[in-house]
Amino acid sequence: MVESSNSAASNSNLNASPLTSSTLANSTVPICYVHFPLLTQRQLSKPTRPLLLSSTSFSPAYKGIPIATATVDKLAGLDPEKYGKVCYSFDGKEAKDHGEGGNIVGAPLKGKRVLIVDDVVSAGTAKREAIEKIRKERGLVVGIVVALDRMEKLPAPNGDDDTPMPSAIGEIRKEYGMLVLSILTLNDIIEGLKGNISDGDIRRIEQYRIKYKASD
Repeated sequence: MVESSNSAASNSNLNASPLTSSTLANSTVPICYVHFPLLTQRQLSKPTRPLLLSSTSFSPAYKGIPIATATVDKLAGLDPEKYGKVCYSFDGKEAKDHGEGGNIVGAPLKGKRVLIVDDVVSAGTAKREAIEKIRKERGLVVGIVVALDRMEKLPAPNGDDDTPMPSAIGEIRKEYGMLVLSILTLNDIIEGLKGNISDGDIRRIEQYRIKYKASD
């Protein structure tokens, strides 16, 4: 997990704005399809090329690490010339007391366009912490990709499950003005499970989706 042949992005990239939907027009490149058996052509054709212009894949420890490394590996296999120098890093739970020290393991983030890769967004706390850590290291966060969007709402302050609430993903999009994409959603999982589990189980999952679906 060292930088080795991975080079830093050009200084001009640091002046780019965080990604918004308007930056995604007219480009479609698969982001990652390894290890996601339910991935459909619809997800593969999402307009994600600007995300792939990032020079570093960053994952909050620990569940997102294998996803980030698989993403970097697959990108290099898809187009070695274009993506072969994309590197990755992650934050350790505790600061290192040896080597260069600090909490960042892997490629340095300074001067890099950084794509955060993780499994899910629950409350959004880990993603906010990751964004601040990357900025502290003088990297530019260009977006977030998660394996699964649960499509769940945040808990209501009054504890009432019937209160409409937004999702953590929606709140991060609004707070930071950056793109947050998922490879799969709960809808995709339900569709993929049909015919493979009982109708009763499908109905229970659908009832859960109705009860906890985010308002956004």
